[in-house]
Amino acid sequence: MPAAQPAKLSLPELKLTAEPAPAATRAPRAESKPRPKKVASAGRAAAEAEAAKGDRALRAFDTKSAEAAFSAALKLDPTLPAAHRGMGMVYVLLGKNAEAKVAYNRYLQLAPEAPDRDQIARLLGH
Repeated sequence: MPAAQPAKLSLPELKLTAEPAPAATRAPRAESKPRPKKVASAGRAAAEAEAAKGDRALRAFDTKSAEAAFSAALKLDPTLPAAHRGMGMVYVLLGKNAEAKVAYNRYLQLAPEAPDRDQIARLLGH
């Protein structure tokens, strides 16, 4: 008895080169616009540098230099939370409690999610 031959299946011919899809079936390409990078303004960067100077002066208990640095930072950027916090610390060290409360309240307004929020709120009696 002759051996049975396997049935031949016809397969469609595969093309190895990609052909572009007709224009009607392609999805429209979204135009990508470059996103503006968030870059701190020169004033903000200078204010942050002054606030850092103020922090260093505070660690050395040099309240005069710290006050000058934080004041300079606030002139450059009155919305810098760290400068208001620093001024609050300076005022506490100088015994100017009313001014400290104003500075700390402004700090909390500008940085509502500040990591030391609870501590500052306790100092303010909130």
